Amino acid sequence: MKTIDFLSQNYGFTLFEVMIALVVFGFSIVFLLQVQSRSVVMAVETRNIIIATGLAKSKLLDCKIDLLKDGFSFSDYSKEGNFASEGFPNFRWQCHSYNFNVPVSNVDLITKEDKFKKSQGSAYNLSFGLKIISKIMNNSVKELVAIVSWGDSESYDKIELITHIADKNAIAHLGIF
Repeated sequence: MKTIDFLSQNYGFTLFEVMIALVVFGFSIVFLLQVQSRSVVMAVETRNIIIATGLAKSKLLDCKIDLLKDGFSFSDYSKEGNFASEGFPNFRWQCHSYNFNVPVSNVDLITKEDKFKKSQGSAYNLSFGLKIISKIMNNSVKELVAIVSWGDSESYDKIELITHIADKNAIAHLGIF
């Protein structure tokens, strides 16, 4: 029978092989920790964006109701505050409303067409009508902007939601023409 001498044969790793394996393992752990920490940061950013979007939608609706309740005026609307009472003290809001500017079309380009060359009165009526419509639209449409921001004063993020509100009574006057 043949006997095997286990002590005389080398069954194992050398110190150099173990050290290389530890270096590779160490780099892998560092890489995985960096990926994990970046994913945590991205999760926090995503959470803040989701919260800010919901708060901005809510505040845009609140400002729209205030604007419609107060009625359309020629002055601009502006309010600001924070969401501390809702449990989000790091989030701030601003609402602004501006008169929407509807530009008057260039009537000279319209009147160059053959159908308007025949009758200068038509071009004048068209120009006058466009100016009246533009004036009514400028006084009856408001652009409402809700801005929600978070972060510190040096580096902050923000979300802006914009909508347009029309004064239905003023636009109903367009039906007269």
